[in-house]
Amino acid sequence: MICFVQYWNTQEKKVNTDFLFIANVLEEAVSPSAETLYNVIKSQLHKYNLSLNKLPGISTDGAAVMVGKREGVVTKLKNDNPSLLAIHCICHRLALACVDTNHKDLDCIKEVESYVTSIWKVFHQSAVKLAALLKAQAEIKGMIISENNKTMITKTLKRACQTRWLSFDNAIQSLYAELLAVIQTLNNYPNDPTAYGLMKKISNLRFIGLLYILKYVLPILANLSKIFQMGYVYFSLIQPSIESCKFNLRALLPGTANFDSLEHDLTQGRLSILQIVFTPGVITDLKSFIAKYVEALCTNIGSRFEQSDLHKCFSVFDPNLIPDRADPKFHEYGVSEIKTLVDHFYPGNDRVLEEAMAEWQNLKFNLIAWKGDIPSTVTAIEYILNHKLLKQRDSIAQLYPHLTHLAEIIAILPVSNAWPERGFSKMKLIKTCLRNRLKNDVMQSIFQINLNGPQLFSVDAGILVNKSVKTWLAAKHKRKLPQASHISSTNNQELKSCINELNLNSEFNDIVAMEYDDDDDLCI
Repeated sequence: MICFVQYWNTQEKKVNTDFLFIANVLEEAVSPSAETLYNVIKSQLHKYNLSLNKLPGISTDGAAVMVGKREGVVTKLKNDNPSLLAIHCICHRLALACVDTNHKDLDCIKEVESYVTSIWKVFHQSAVKLAALLKAQAEIKGMIISENNKTMITKTLKRACQTRWLSFDNAIQSLYAELLAVIQTLNNYPNDPTAYGLMKKISNLRFIGLLYILKYVLPILANLSKIFQMGYVYFSLIQPSIESCKFNLRALLPGTANFDSLEHDLTQGRLSILQIVFTPGVITDLKSFIAKYVEALCTNIGSRFEQSDLHKCFSVFDPNLIPDRADPKFHEYGVSEIKTLVDHFYPGNDRVLEEAMAEWQNLKFNLIAWKGDIPSTVTAIEYILNHKLLKQRDSIAQLYPHLTHLAEIIAILPVSNAWPERGFSKMKLIKTCLRNRLKNDVMQSIFQINLNGPQLFSVDAGILVNKSVKTWLAAKHKRKLPQASHISSTNNQELKSCINELNLNSEFNDIVAMEYDDDDDLCI
């Protein structure tokens, strides 16, 4: 289990996400059950003197062992902290939405993915075929291959993997760019059933048309995934990003530019050498396919990202949503949202509810006044939460203590599980097959240095190294080994006598050897 913690850093005045711990969950258990994971989390929080009551939310990958309604880890944590929010990672939700579309609605996408993966395996597992592909690329591009260019070109084919959020897009883009070289190379191996069979599968109008469609669709999804994988994402950014993605996907439907480029490449462009007939009937089917594919993507993404009533309340701090003071709705704006937030994080506390409502009626006027100060480099809610309510907390908290606390909770809630995924990538680099016996305490220390330590060769790194060395030297008096000295002449003579006696015994003649140097020292 790898765990990261997101918190408001009062010294740096910003939200930080840092590595907290790595634990071997099977060290004291026989299976990674929900009870085991729950005990690991509680023990680690206790170890670092972190109170579970101050944990407002937890982001997981959505596995049943984590979010199960009866015996899941989150359910057990909620028994200790009823106000805890369980958040399904937005990156995993997007990946599941795309996978659901590939499996349920349009099986041909899954078919294309399997072909792309098989092509990657053919060249990855054969140095001969990879060299042939390199030669074909050089001939097509008219390049003189140097060692540097060779490395660059052989990396053009990528592997498609469902557990990697952007890999399918990378694989499609690389195959699109090198399709002609791939087909020509596979065609040179008629006696290889795998290579020649793949060549037949991908050298037809239907597959190439699907490849062109995915070339335009997948970058939109990849861009959304990159936004979700940023170091920090606010709840308020999720829904606008989703709507933008849907808009860009549906913008692909009316136009025929995708198929115009396909027709040009097949008739007189880079793929004309393949002599594939551009059939109008197949193009009609492809147009129908892209309409179904885009609509299925939009539907699945929308269903995966339905916000709860509590999550919708987080946008109450966005000053752009507040009506004008002359509007009759101004007085009642945000009242229900604040009540929902207070009821969740201060359950059954009527006094806090009354005070928070009074604070909100005053804060609305400040939000309107601050709206004109928002720079273009940050979002409105990010500016309000971080730069106004939290950075100026020493003065603001006196006026709005409860709303400032709610703002801090909203600011630090994690919406993505990308950090732990990066932690597992780091673990693969640290705990390799040659270092597979690393103990957990050593792994913990290495992770702290790699993930939480200062940048290498920076001033902070130099200060930390000097401080660490001084601490290590002062921790314990180090035992010094005695200086090496020559064997005395007397002892030397005694040793020679002993060896001479051994040599007299034929049993030792083959295993005892003597060598003397000029200083009368003896080496055996």
